[in-house]
Amino acid sequence: MKQPEYILEIGTKIRTHAKLGDTAGMLVPQSVLAQRKADAVGAICGAVAGHGGDVYGVLHDDDTTISVYCFDEFELDTA
Repeated sequence: MKQPEYILEIGTKIRTHAKLGDTAGMLVPQSVLAQRKADAVGAICGAVAGHGGDVYGVLHDDDTTISVYCFDEFELDTA
């Protein structure tokens, strides 16, 4: 996905890429990073502070885990 012009709204549906990028430099606890899932559907639950709108919190569709992804690790889910 290209960098969004505006911060994505809460509830925006996304699908993560089959291959995720590096998490170096993300100011996020390891326990949250460990929840990242490739090729997963979820919804934006907010932008991560300190990352300028580049990193988003995502509530996975299983409704039990939240993790973080850079905008270039997902696409809008149109399904």
